[in-house]
Amino acid sequence: MTATEARAGEQAPDAAEVRAALARVLASEPFRGSAQLGAFLRFIVEETLAGNAERIKGYAIAVEALGRDTSFDPAIDPIVRVEANRLRRAVDAYYAGPGRDDPVEIGLTRGSYVPTFRRRAPGAQPAAEAPRARTGGRLAGLLARPWRLALFVAVVAAAVSLGIDLAGRMIGRLAQAPQPGVGTVTTPAIEARGRLGLPVVHVESFDAEGAPDGTSLSLERLRGTLQDALSAFDEIDIVTTAPQPAQRGWRGTYRLAGTVSYAGAEVRLTVRLIEAGSGTVVWTQQFEHPRADAAPETVKDTVVQRLVMALAQPNGVIQARERQRRAAGEPMDPRYGCVLDALAYLRSYDSGEQPQVRECLQQALVNDPQFALGYAALGIVYTMEFYVDVDREPENPVLDRALRAVQRALELAPGSARAYHALMTVLFARGEHAAAIEAGEKAIDRNPWGMVIRADYGFLLLRLGEVEKGAALLRAALDAGVVQMYRLHYGLFVEAYLAGDMATARQHANAIATDTYPLGLTAKALAAAASGETLRARNTIERLVALQPSWSRDPLGELRKAFPARRIAERMAADLAALGLGATN
Repeated sequence: MTATEARAGEQAPDAAEVRAALARVLASEPFRGSAQLGAFLRFIVEETLAGNAERIKGYAIAVEALGRDTSFDPAIDPIVRVEANRLRRAVDAYYAGPGRDDPVEIGLTRGSYVPTFRRRAPGAQPAAEAPRARTGGRLAGLLARPWRLALFVAVVAAAVSLGIDLAGRMIGRLAQAPQPGVGTVTTPAIEARGRLGLPVVHVESFDAEGAPDGTSLSLERLRGTLQDALSAFDEIDIVTTAPQPAQRGWRGTYRLAGTVSYAGAEVRLTVRLIEAGSGTVVWTQQFEHPRADAAPETVKDTVVQRLVMALAQPNGVIQARERQRRAAGEPMDPRYGCVLDALAYLRSYDSGEQPQVRECLQQALVNDPQFALGYAALGIVYTMEFYVDVDREPENPVLDRALRAVQRALELAPGSARAYHALMTVLFARGEHAAAIEAGEKAIDRNPWGMVIRADYGFLLLRLGEVEKGAALLRAALDAGVVQMYRLHYGLFVEAYLAGDMATARQHANAIATDTYPLGLTAKALAAAASGETLRARNTIERLVALQPSWSRDPLGELRKAFPARRIAERMAADLAALGLGATN
């Protein structure tokens, strides 16, 4: 459907109706306070109505709508992508609120700046984001499965008439995720939760103390960028309307408040994460910068990156707080509970946790076949079976199941960074390296603030033999504050090991906190041997074999799973053979 075409059975709105719809949106509260958002929306709507949709590109928007000069480079300045995210959120909030009864809706989908126009029934909700028509390169062939979606719809339609039991079995068969044999779980009513019961964050307007000057931070731009950065993470929801006093008892809702103080030669920013219900300050952080800083935009981006690293990453403050709530027995949507379990498992690499996590996600998908985040998490959990050599359904190859799960995630949420991150992981394990690289780039594009995604992309490049480029991304993630990530330190161990810098290699091997990560154990063994600790090295090899016996049978094969770059795998295999791996184990 083009921007001005109607859906089946609908008459397309004409230009006058669209302009009237545009005027209503621009007169609403979010747009009255942001000339930049208004200019963006007006530009793309008018260009579409004029038949110039092909002109609606990042450069034209930046120069003609956002006031950038003609030297604008979209590869360096992310302003268009940032403002597009803000615009989508503001438009969605308008049609979910004051514009609920508007007769014509202006729609914005991820992956395109060209708007769509459609008629709406009174009280209708904003249209669901449609999958993008193009996915690019080899990914198009992997994701374009029209028959699969048709089959899914047909199966669900048939299952409704046969009862919920049969529906669960048919949906489970489609996703190739057998039911774990537990009863249907009723999703509890969780107050103040977003989709899937995710924690909700409202970024408040920042307060200012003292007198700003010409080089000071723009507080509204800081707030807007922070909202956009947080909204790129699939495991939390961002709301644009603050909780009302009557809603202060809501659980799982957070307010992010900030104060900027201008005094002397310093600008001090203090940020607090507050539970909306109790008013408890969960977390606080302070940033200080010279007041005469000539690059406030750089300061803003640095502050935002540090904030999202602390708050929104899988092991960040918000997820940690939610795990505390769950451990204390507070009610939680079971779907989000499965996601928390999956994140914990992916950090620990403890194969003993895998069956429970797998079954939790499978049951969640039986109960909610639209659970995109669950499909993405399940795809990664399936892929872990491949690496730990525990295929629980040998008649149904694990990497095929993983790919089907992630494809379904992308059908349901084509703009999801986490789904593309999962796709990168699955495709790499399948040996489809070019497509894996493309998926990783798409994940980063959809969440440029996700340092864990960047680190995993760097780890992928390193294992493909692009050691310098991959290690640079790993170091950047480490410098940004990514912690408790065994893959990061293992990748940097490999870089130092290949360079013969065993002192640095030992540091990174010792920083791998888990003893259940097979590759981490190889790093610890090699580092111990290089230090002359032969007994410790051999004991570590014994632990590796006890954990995963396949390393004794075929160490080179296990290394090749991780390192398609054969030279790396063969060098490690030779050094491990000198410690007895594959020879006497």
